[in-house]
Amino acid sequence: MNEKEIIKEVEDRVRKELEEKLNPNMFGYIHIFEQRKKEILEKEYGITFQTSREKNTSCNID
Repeated sequence: MNEKEIIKEVEDRVRKELEEKLNPNMFGYIHIFEQRKKEILEKEYGITFQTSREKNTSCNID
């Protein structure tokens, strides 16, 4: 499995994990989603991932 496929799989996993707990349309959801995605990618796959907040330090994203 290549890196793009792993990232897609992790995104689906995180979406499903958060589905029962949070509304994807809620304010701030993207930060929770990306932080969880980052944790899994780095811990389980050794893939470095930057969240939108980390990539765009001069912008507020929500």
